[in-house]
Amino acid sequence: MIAILLLFPNFSAFAATEAAVAYSKGIVAFSDGNFEAALSHFKKAYKADPNNTDHIYLLGMAYFRLNDFDKAAKHLKELLEKNPKFTQAY
Repeated sequence: MIAILLLFPNFSAFAATEAAVAYSKGIVAFSDGNFEAALSHFKKAYKADPNNTDHIYLLGMAYFRLNDFDKAAKHLKELLEKNPKFTQAY
């Protein structure tokens, strides 16, 4: 979990919103290797805050870890359209 927090330093700045709660639960699930649960939480975070690039990235990565490469590519492409400098998405 510490490694994920280092990748996303703005994590601690989130207000206690629905998106932030879902995102934090998703990070825990993803870190534990529970990608189905992570996907569920990241979908909620994305729905609540669809412009947050961290949400889009980890949603794409959850799909990738579940071998749903089409959906992973869709979200990573969306991310790069919003922020071409988000190098982890390449």
